Amino acid sequence: MRHLIELIEQYGAVYFCGHEHIFNMSQPRLAQGGKAWQILVGSGGSPFDASRTDVTLSPETDRAYAWATVKIHANGKVKITAYGFDDHFGPTRVLQSITLSR
Repeated sequence: MRHLIELIEQYGAVYFCGHEHIFNMSQPRLAQGGKAWQILVGSGGSPFDASRTDVTLSPETDRAYAWATVKIHANGKVKITAYGFDDHFGPTRVLQSITLSR
């Protein structure tokens, strides 16, 4: 049985998921030079699941309330930009942005 991430990697796809409560955009590479992306933007309750003292992957962004926009251009490029704000309802800022070419 193949793993989901292997199929995503095979097609160079982007996997959007949520409900982890912590923002993260990463490439879970199975082999050198992987193309798959995992975009975790279901972080609407992140401050309740990760306290400031918890050790996490990206403490500067992972506790943000986050969402992403996806722009698909006629030339085949795809731009994904994640936005968010902190648990004190500070200003919205860009958390991470990537441009993919096909």
